[in-house]
Amino acid sequence: MKKVAIIGAGLSGLTAAWQLQQAGIAVVVVEAKATAGGRIKTVTGKRGTPMEMGATWFGPQHVYLQQCMQALQLQRFQQWQGGYALVEAQGVQELYTMPPHSEPYFRIAGGTGTLIKALVAAVGEQHIHYQTPIRQITHQPQGITLTTRQGTTYTADAVILALPPQLAAHQIQFTPPLPSLLWQVMLQTQTWMNGSIKFAVEYATPFWKNEQPISSIFSDKGPAVEVYDHTDVTGQYVALKGFLSPAAQQLTDMQRKDAVIQQLVQYFGAPAANYLSYTDAIWWDEYIGCNAEQLRLSPHQNNGHPLYAQSYYQQQLWWAGAETAGHYGGYMDGAVEAGYRAANALLAGSLHAKMADKPV
Repeated sequence: MKKVAIIGAGLSGLTAAWQLQQAGIAVVVVEAKATAGGRIKTVTGKRGTPMEMGATWFGPQHVYLQQCMQALQLQRFQQWQGGYALVEAQGVQELYTMPPHSEPYFRIAGGTGTLIKALVAAVGEQHIHYQTPIRQITHQPQGITLTTRQGTTYTADAVILALPPQLAAHQIQFTPPLPSLLWQVMLQTQTWMNGSIKFAVEYATPFWKNEQPISSIFSDKGPAVEVYDHTDVTGQYVALKGFLSPAAQQLTDMQRKDAVIQQLVQYFGAPAANYLSYTDAIWWDEYIGCNAEQLRLSPHQNNGHPLYAQSYYQQQLWWAGAETAGHYGGYMDGAVEAGYRAANALLAGSLHAKMADKPV
C-alpha cells in the first residue's frame, strides 16, 4: 500500500489521514469546500468569542474523541449547567432548578475548531486539496481513480469515503456500481444535523448568570427552541447559543436575528438587546438540500449500518464518516471512531495482502 486518497476533510477524514501517515502511508485528502472541518464550524465574534455553529458537546462516554484530543494535547472544560432551566410551554414560563449532579457535558477549550486546526497541522496542509469535489470513482486493476468536477484525476491504491453516505450517493458516480443493497442503505442513511439551524448571540457580560442564573432555555414557541450558556473556558468571552425551529429557515437573515433578540429580551429584559454580534447556520443548505427524501428519515436512521464496516472494490474502498460509526453515529466521537476503524482495517488488509504475496 503506497498511497490512499481520502474524500472529505472533516473530523473523520482527517483522523483517518493522520492514522495512516503515522503508519508510513502517503495520503491525499480531497475536500469539496474551501475549508476543512465538515460539520465542525467555529466562528469568532467581535470580541474574539468562539461560537459553535456545528458540533459542540461531548460526554465522558465519548472515549475515542477524548483519546484523540489527548494525543493532540487539547483540553476540555465542563459546560455550565447550574442555576435554573427556563421552560416556556403554551405561553407559560416556569423556572426549574437544575439537578446538582446532572451528567457532565464538555466542550473543547478554544472552540471545537481547534481540534480541526490541530489535525490539519498534524496531517499537513500540503496533503489537503480544497475546493476539489469528486464526481466519479473508478475501480481499475491498477487501483482507484478519482475524477473531479473539473476533470482532474487522482490515482491511489485505496480510497476512504469520509463523507455522509447519502451525500456520496447523490454526488458521486461509482464505476463499477456499488452493491445494490449498500446503495439503498446509503440513500436511506440520515445525515446528522441536516435540518438543524444553530445560532449564537455574543454579549459583553453574562447577564443570565445574575440574580436567578439561567443555564438553559426550552421553548415551544421559538424561534429559539433551545438556548444554552456559551461562556468560553476562560470566562472572559460570553454568548448564548442554541437551536432555532425549522420554520425559521423561511425568514431572512435579518428577520431571524430580530426575532431571536426580541425573544431573548422577553426572557432577560433590556440587557439582551445590547448584543455584540449575531450569527446562525442553516445546515440543510450545507448538505444536499432539505428534500422530502431526507425529511422522511428518522434521526440516526441507518447510522452505523454493518455494511459500512465492510470493504468494497477488492479491499480498495472503505467507509469512514460519522454516520458509519458503530457507536455514537453522527457525533464527533463516532467520526473519530470511524476514522480509526477505516485506517486500521485498511492497514490490516494491506498487511495480509503483503503476507499472501510472500513465497512459501
